[in-house]
Amino acid sequence: MILKFHMLHSYYSLGSLESIVNSVQPTLATEDNEASSFTLNISRVNGSIAIDTEITQASVTQMIFDQNLVVIFGVS
Repeated sequence: MILKFHMLHSYYSLGSLESIVNSVQPTLATEDNEASSFTLNISRVNGSIAIDTEITQASVTQMIFDQNLVVIFGVS
């Protein structure tokens, strides 16, 4: 099993994630690698939340876990 993920600095529930669309968010990897910036561009595409890493684009398909400041979303 391969797990690929990105971690943001702040907690975003599904509702709050929808409210920050068209926003570039730095990931925690940016702090660990001073030479590079790793960001997620969050936007709305065809009524879904799209996450663009500049390499690939995915859509949020489900909320897997949301409890006490940790949330995990499934993406296509």
